[in-house]
Amino acid sequence: MEKKYLAINLGSTSKRYGFYVGDIEVLNLFFQTKGKEYSVLAKFEGVSEEIKIPKKEFDNSVNFVRDSLIEFKIVQDIREISAIGIRIVAPGEYFIRNRVIDGHYLAELEKAKSDAPLHLGPSIEEIKKIKKILPSIKIVSVSDSAFHYPLPEKTKLYAISKSDSKKYGIYRQGYHGLSVASSVNYLKENNLLKDKTIVCHLGGGCSVVALKNGKSIDTSMGFTPVEGILGSTRSGDIDAGALIHLGKKLKLSLLGLENYLNNKSGLKGLTGDEDMRVILSKSRNGNKDAQKAVDIFVYRIQKYIGAYAVALGDLDCIVFTGAMGVGSRYIRSKICEGLKIFGVEIDSKKNKELEEKEGFIQDNKSKVKIILIKAREMDEICRETKKILI
Repeated sequence: MEKKYLAINLGSTSKRYGFYVGDIEVLNLFFQTKGKEYSVLAKFEGVSEEIKIPKKEFDNSVNFVRDSLIEFKIVQDIREISAIGIRIVAPGEYFIRNRVIDGHYLAELEKAKSDAPLHLGPSIEEIKKIKKILPSIKIVSVSDSAFHYPLPEKTKLYAISKSDSKKYGIYRQGYHGLSVASSVNYLKENNLLKDKTIVCHLGGGCSVVALKNGKSIDTSMGFTPVEGILGSTRSGDIDAGALIHLGKKLKLSLLGLENYLNNKSGLKGLTGDEDMRVILSKSRNGNKDAQKAVDIFVYRIQKYIGAYAVALGDLDCIVFTGAMGVGSRYIRSKICEGLKIFGVEIDSKKNKELEEKEGFIQDNKSKVKIILIKAREMDEICRETKKILI
């Protein structure tokens, strides 16, 4: 009899649960909030249904998942679940490896909470709820950084005191590892993996990763997800001196500055909106702030791709993944327009036809392959959970 697993992926305003029998996902529940509205999109046996729910059910989504598994007769007894895997986004070397979650692990998470507040707050609460509602089931932390381990020394070290780096575990470790791993697995399974590949994960959070033979050699995110490309609400790269100056002028505490960088910056800081779809619509209608934000966003990504092409020694393939990566032909087109120096040529017809799909979108004369791959983070969470329990 095949074992059963529950995979959990939490965001700042969403929660996704995938229930697996062996390698097959049989139920997917996606909880999200838009303003004061809450809903869950349930996918079961090829049928999708979105249900409006009260805030209480959103907050207690673990109960909803447990009840759904029984209601849909996926399990007769909740103890049939072999393990629960949960994606963890946390800075520090302790969290780079996947582990079974125990009291010590939870204590370490609490210590790290201030360094990744967008993800760790919800993750800690979720783990506590699972332990209360499903106390007999093992919970596995699946690191969003493990794929990048070990990064080369020249990539991972910051130019700060060596002893401080070691004492406090301050190294560049990268994130979006589960998404990138799913792209690598897709390429391998379809015999498409090239020697020198760059993966652009574009969603609410964004990152660029350089892959040599499928292994990460550099990534735009660092000790925390704040470093690198600007996101919906994250600043991305910013001069540390500017932060000190800003903190003084706004009289912000360290916690206040952290909140500023994580929740009030990025696209939201530039435009007041955090949804790229809204920003693109405003840009088309002549909104100057929206147009500038799109230009900045695209330019930052182009800079990282250019730098990583140098780090790799050449460029064979660009992967676009994440909700925006596969869902915005305009952003893909704008990014690729500035990469012609590397032999990147996008096919506008393919780029349009494959919106929200998968496949190659490069022109026939392009030196570099360009492929859209959907992020399969849930599959990776399940796969890594099984590895820990073997």
